Amino acid sequence: MNRSAGKNTNLVFCWASLGVGIILFGAATSVFGFDLLVASAGANSVFRFDPNTGEFLGELTAGSPLDNPRGISFGPDGHLYVSSTDSNAVLRYHGQSGALLNTITDISLGHPEGLAFGSDGKLYVASLQTDNVARFDATTGTFLNVFVSPPPLNGPMDVSFGPDGNLYVAAIDMNAVLRYDGQNGSYMGVFASAPQLMGPRGLTFGPSGDLYVVASSPTSGVLRFDGQSGAYLGVFADDPTLQSPFDAVFGPDGDLFVSDSSPSHSTIYRFDGQTGDFLSELAPGFPMQQPTFLTFTPQAAGPSPVPALTISGVAAVAVLVVICGAFVFRSADS
Repeated sequence: MNRSAGKNTNLVFCWASLGVGIILFGAATSVFGFDLLVASAGANSVFRFDPNTGEFLGELTAGSPLDNPRGISFGPDGHLYVSSTDSNAVLRYHGQSGALLNTITDISLGHPEGLAFGSDGKLYVASLQTDNVARFDATTGTFLNVFVSPPPLNGPMDVSFGPDGNLYVAAIDMNAVLRYDGQNGSYMGVFASAPQLMGPRGLTFGPSGDLYVVASSPTSGVLRFDGQSGAYLGVFADDPTLQSPFDAVFGPDGDLFVSDSSPSHSTIYRFDGQTGDFLSELAPGFPMQQPTFLTFTPQAAGPSPVPALTISGVAAVAVLVVICGAFVFRSADS
């Protein structure tokens, strides 16, 4: 074999390996660059955690007038919206600095809970005491209309737009999830119910399109329903130590994160997003203090955290660089 050809082959293999390493490192960074945000009702704040290690990364809304925070979501503008339940308002925070930007409120809001953004970019808020879903222009805070009115809605706790574009509402006093037309708010009927669905709180659609609903009692877990028919598929995730589950959200890695708002056991559980198996418990106790709703940061929001794989990824790429460098120098000397 020609020595020059062999060297060239080694160099090609070396640089190709380096390229693959950089690509994989970039992919790992994109997955693990998200933070978990937790609305803490007991601390009247929003806390930030590394979803992989459970490390506490700080308080996002320090010094703000939050009063019993519940629903939490990033808007299309990249800013953070949080329901301040006891002040009957939604507070809008800068997505990077956490500075309070403005307050959204109206007489239609009474004990606001979960919130969501529609395809129209508008803000939809579940109002528990007034039994409706109010619609706002999120940027200006202007009240637009009551999008969903009673009856039959009774006790809305959370809202989510489904893959079909319709609005789904967890009704805690009805032990059911109701479905409404996502364009005009007209009632389409009870979408999901089961004897196990008692006291529904948070709800979310998973990567498969199925609906996952947090049942606060007596199941105290996350129930799964067919995303098209609403048929009950069983208990997806629970744990013997889970006392008062409140919300569930799928992370960027596909795992399911569930808050436990019990004062004596304030924590976040992590379950396998495919099987529902318990994986770990994140950040139990202080400073959590009765976590309610959860969300993940967009990657561009806030100071960029150091991804969990960054150190090992940098080390791996560095080793590849050294090896390739050695090949280059040996080739130059020969």
